[in-house]
Amino acid sequence: MAHKVIDRLGGVEEATVFGRSTTAPAAVAAAFNSDITYALDADDTLFDSAHFATIVVSSARAEAERVDASGDSLLRAVAVGYDMTARLNLACSFMEVVDGRSPRTSETAGGYSTVP
Repeated sequence: MAHKVIDRLGGVEEATVFGRSTTAPAAVAAAFNSDITYALDADDTLFDSAHFATIVVSSARAEAERVDASGDSLLRAVAVGYDMTARLNLACSFMEVVDGRSPRTSETAGGYSTVP
């Protein structure tokens, strides 16, 4: 079903989408690849159940493909994305102390940490 959505969205073909022979706009490829990584349970778990790789790696990979970046640049982008996600997760962890809820910061922190 997601493949049909990608086809309907159209746009400039910039980055690889897992499981497809064609490419899609970088933002669409990053979102789809992040979702498929979650679905396959191929994500990591760090800092109190935060899942960095699904969002950071998918976004960095799509953007690197879009701008034809080097492997070194891709690795740097992933490292910076992990650092930003960790910092944002730690900054948001006060919620658990204040009201006892376990915050869901992976999605928020991951999104902000992947902005180019």
